[in-house]
Amino acid sequence: MVNGQLTKHKIPLYLRKPIYYAYDQRSGYKGEPISFTEIEIDLIIPERVFLNPKSSDEFEKWKQNIT
Repeated sequence: MVNGQLTKHKIPLYLRKPIYYAYDQRSGYKGEPISFTEIEIDLIIPERVFLNPKSSDEFEKWKQNIT
């Protein structure tokens, strides 16, 4: 995110593959099986936002910026 705007960076293969397998080779939205070539990763939210937020509403701020 740059200046409050999402940027379009391609997520590298070494990150996409583990995410694909973590979701059991299924769509994160519908849960249907998909091939690796079909995956599209829209957003990665840092784990820190959940485990150690800087403020009580940090996740809500993330959600506002992506919708």
